[in-house]
Amino acid sequence: MAERWQNPAASPLASRWDLKDMVWLADHRTLSRRWRATSLAAGWTRPDDWWAPEVESVARAVLADMRRADSVRDSVAAAARLGRARAEAGVGMPEALDDLYALYRLLPDGRPHADVLRGLAEAWAEVALRSCRAITCEDPLSGLASAAYLRTRLAEVYREAERAGRAALETHTLLVVRCHPGPAERADAQPDGEGSQARWDWMLHRLTLGEALRAVFSGGETFAALSRGVTLGLVARDEALPRMLRGLTHQLRQVVAAEPVRVWVEGLPPGLPDAYELLVDLRR
Repeated sequence: MAERWQNPAASPLASRWDLKDMVWLADHRTLSRRWRATSLAAGWTRPDDWWAPEVESVARAVLADMRRADSVRDSVAAAARLGRARAEAGVGMPEALDDLYALYRLLPDGRPHADVLRGLAEAWAEVALRSCRAITCEDPLSGLASAAYLRTRLAEVYREAERAGRAALETHTLLVVRCHPGPAERADAQPDGEGSQARWDWMLHRLTLGEALRAVFSGGETFAALSRGVTLGLVARDEALPRMLRGLTHQLRQVVAAEPVRVWVEGLPPGLPDAYELLVDLRR
């Protein structure tokens, strides 16, 4: 999950390269063709939509930066343009990041520099979040719904239970995920954070949280970001729930291993007004 987008020290690939291996890298068009083949082999889902003018820009930029050897200036700017193009084309951030990694697997360092990753991710988020607010109640990074949509779903669950002659607390429950003090709260405490690194940490946090939730709960559950540190899920109360809770806890401890994380179930109150009050209490 998230670890594939981290930026550890240069890949061991770098030590195995010499000049004769790099002759073909002089041509950005050749690099682009090999990049496409590598990206498709890694799982790019829309082969006909992979190419864009920004792809050529990235290929030219990384070659220019390689020649300078001490700069990623051009690569950062080109990656940002590619991030915007990918978001406008409807490509998700995980796929856009995996595509960028496919390029760098062809290069001596083996992995993109952290600034290049952040350039693509922040530009993608700027476009995706702007368009998403106008058409959906979901965060495109995490797939989490808004708190308002969670309240709507709660009302539906209570109405459905009443129509069936049952109590909502018999059919559904609230799953609470609290990450504290994680990158989310630190970014929230300082809106500008520590600059690009803080914004990247927060985006990565949302991305990996959403992946962990959907890896375990892949059905019709509603998950919403109640605050930057608290996520709630409206899930069915059934015999599979304890096993799924254990799976989610395991997933979250892997992707936010450095931060304390708690997962628990909160029973629904008898009435809808009390359920709304519970949401207010849980977000604190």
